[in-house]
Amino acid sequence: MTEESKRAILDAMGAAMKGDTRRARVILKRLIKQEPDNIEALIALGALLNTAKETAEEAMKFLIKAVKIDQRNPIAWGHLGESLLLLKKYDRAEKYIRKALELAPEGANYWHRLGIVLDKSGRKEKAIEALEKSIEIAPSEDTTWISMGLVYLRMKDSDKAIEAFEKALLLSPENPVARNELEQVTKMKDDEVD
Repeated sequence: MTEESKRAILDAMGAAMKGDTRRARVILKRLIKQEPDNIEALIALGALLNTAKETAEEAMKFLIKAVKIDQRNPIAWGHLGESLLLLKKYDRAEKYIRKALELAPEGANYWHRLGIVLDKSGRKEKAIEALEKSIEIAPSEDTTWISMGLVYLRMKDSDKAIEAFEKALLLSPENPVARNELEQVTKMKDDEVD
């Protein structure tokens, strides 16, 4: 990849981090038009478009091309699985996330995504196993603890849900999702006692 290409990708990521996703998309699409096989740009644009269900279909177009260019790239497979997760196509999402895990078995984020897919497809126990593996690899990821708490809530295990949300808050005391979920499950549990 040329220095100019690297600079364009960094500019796009900088724009996205500042909230200017439109500018980031323009930069990446221009780069892909100039260099259609630039896998880094394809993955970056796919990841950027994966931020919403409305753009997940478009993201898939770029991520499928990235996978065709390099079938050994776990990042491309993982983002492709994320697109399908957003589109609620859980069987295919699981297949691609498992491919990412085959290539990068220590990818905590892939284990986390697999846990979400398994939860969404009704396999709660398997979801917990995948989330535990993610936590084993990256114990300081508060979002994984939140996901685990949510699965436990759906399993009607409020004690384990509370424990997971508390661990998330230990890691990120200001996390509004963890705080809100903890307050709700604690209130629900208190109401059951009354």
